[in-house]
Amino acid sequence: MPIFISYAHEDKEFAEKLAVHLVRQKAHVWIDQWELKVGDSILEKIQSAIKTASALLIVLSKASVASEWCRRELSAGLMRELEEL
Repeated sequence: MPIFISYAHEDKEFAEKLAVHLVRQKAHVWIDQWELKVGDSILEKIQSAIKTASALLIVLSKASVASEWCRRELSAGLMRELEEL
């Protein structure tokens, strides 16, 4: 099961470096820029990835705190956690 990385697009360079580092350490990573293809339903792909992830890693920054997408990803992760209790 992959580690889902949530980040704001302003933090794209940092998030990609982090993902590369994790892959080098043999972690399975899900990051949108590697996994999403043209024509994919972004919402469906992200929801599915969060549901099957072993962990949700959030790149915390001013940009991510202000990002609606990041808030939604965090909420989806929290809802999954509550459902598993």
